[in-house]
Amino acid sequence: LKDNEGYSPAQHEGASLVGARFAGECLYEAKFAGANLNGANFHNANLQHADLGGANLQHANLQHANLRHANLRHANLGSADLRNADLDDANLQAADLDDANLDDANLRGANLQDANLRHANFMYADMHDVILRNANLGGANLSGVLGLMSAADYLDCLEKDGHGVLAYKRIRTGRTSFAPPGHWLIEPDSVMIEV
Repeated sequence: LKDNEGYSPAQHEGASLVGARFAGECLYEAKFAGANLNGANFHNANLQHADLGGANLQHANLQHANLRHANLRHANLGSADLRNADLDDANLQAADLDDANLDDANLRGANLQDANLRHANFMYADMHDVILRNANLGGANLSGVLGLMSAADYLDCLEKDGHGVLAYKRIRTGRTSFAPPGHWLIEPDSVMIEV
């Protein structure tokens, strides 16, 4: 579509689109930066190369959405439904994905640096070559995740302990998928080692 004569991407920067319906829509390179999309429906929408930076996507339905190369930097995706979404090479730096459902999502090459991933469900997600530097993975479900350690032996992340203090953790694994949470041994030197 990008090369079609007369094509112009949708422009919705800063708009209030609470509960809007975009299911199945072609929104290639659409501009939603800073928009309020709380509870919006993007089921099966094409959002390739879309700019959703700083957008509020809490409780949004993004099931089966194509978000390849999308900008979601600083976006609020708390409790969003991203099951089976394609986030290949998406920029989710410093995004809030607290309690988001990314079951079976494709996150291959996605940038999740500094992201809040607390209580997010990544069950069976493809996380080959994902960037998780300083991400908060507290309480995240990583069971069945594919390829998380394909690029490195260690995953560095920040996690709040029971007293709200940020602690530097280093997770080490020799396999390409994680065991369910609770199967890790926390050593005194703050290294979480899969058992």
